[in-house]
Amino acid sequence: MVSRQSGEYEKLLPDTNFTRIHGKYIINLSYIKEYIKGSGGDVVPENGKELPVASRRKEEFLARFEKWIKRKG
Repeated sequence: MVSRQSGEYEKLLPDTNFTRIHGKYIINLSYIKEYIKGSGGDVVPENGKELPVASRRKEEFLARFEKWIKRKG
């Protein structure tokens, strides 16, 4: 349980590793196990729970994720 809105946390987190994929979800790119294509698609983190990517955030998410993968590799 948190006492702040997620937008406040989003501002505090480094955008090199964290990105918002949905109004409800901010994820750490380091823990993404899989991306499932779809309208917005779904992200599967290491815990195995599928999280939806909002269709309006899909393009930005994929661009940031690809950039993160290239930096990592």
